[in-house]
Amino acid sequence: MLCELKARMCLVPRVSVVFLVYATLFPGFCSAFIIGTFDPSTTGVGASASALYSLGHDYLGSLSQAPSADASLTAPLQTHLDRHSAPLTSSGSAWDDLPPTDSSTTASDRSESISGVSYQKVAEGLDVLYPPTELAARNAKSRTDGYWPFLKGADSEPPVEFTYGEFDALFFAQLLDQAASFFVSSSTTYDGKIVADIGSGAGRLVLGAAALHPRLAKCIGIEILPGIHEMALENVAQCQKQQQQEQQGLLPPHNLPLAPIELVCASISDPTLDISQVDVFFIASTCMPESVLVEIAHAIGCQCRVGTLVMSTDYELLTERTFCERTNKYFQLEKLSQTDGYCWIVGGVSTAFTYRLEESAA
Repeated sequence: MLCELKARMCLVPRVSVVFLVYATLFPGFCSAFIIGTFDPSTTGVGASASALYSLGHDYLGSLSQAPSADASLTAPLQTHLDRHSAPLTSSGSAWDDLPPTDSSTTASDRSESISGVSYQKVAEGLDVLYPPTELAARNAKSRTDGYWPFLKGADSEPPVEFTYGEFDALFFAQLLDQAASFFVSSSTTYDGKIVADIGSGAGRLVLGAAALHPRLAKCIGIEILPGIHEMALENVAQCQKQQQQEQQGLLPPHNLPLAPIELVCASISDPTLDISQVDVFFIASTCMPESVLVEIAHAIGCQCRVGTLVMSTDYELLTERTFCERTNKYFQLEKLSQTDGYCWIVGGVSTAFTYRLEESAA
């Protein structure tokens, strides 16, 4: 049933219906703001000495005080929050009502990242910058100027890989922490490393990674659609405005620093896109066809260094030893782990796969 739900979500062009259902169920969100200092003169967006501000009150508290809140929504909302705080495990927790899977899972009772940043504070900040109630609007933005040229004719269906969705922020945070244990170096931290989100959309997970691991050298977002990429740039501009208010003493100094950020509008298969220095890639690949996943594997295998980590969701990447025509060498990815976690966009369990580049064609 879950697989059928995922397939339908990817194949139905107007996925905003799914988003609107969620927005109806969970209308409240805490008051928090992501802010930062950015340099818009770069090709992407650079961020230095940035900050994420959590200014609000408790999510459930704000819901109970809202005069328009429906008391009947309290129970499903509490279930939603309980699942978000649950560890990555398939039994003995809030996951018990989800269907069993055959994949291995990794338990984690952490409440903060390995860089010492609260999962919940980051998630709350993201919920304000990217309100769940506005998912339909973000989906519509992804269908603007950059979307329609990819349609081949009047009767064509939109490419499924352009279906807009937002991966669960807390599951993403736990996956980043888990991936650090697979670094080939003796270091198990993100200090000085580069993380990239392929298909970064409105920049939500890019900002999330930058907040969770502020000592990263850089967080990169790669998005092919100009419309939703522009929205990411606008969100960064909003962060800049909030930072200016803080500097003027208009906001209290309760901050979490952000790593530098760069947003790029390009295809991962573009030979001019340099991804050779990236240490960890994340790909929310639930709606990506096999052909796109093969392109991504080739781009990484032909450019990146041995030891580079790659995470995909719900669909596996190419692991056979493969020839790179660009460099006349071979590359190979090795699957290291398979982890289940809650992801509301698919209506339950999502499976994440982690790989390491064992042979590089660079």
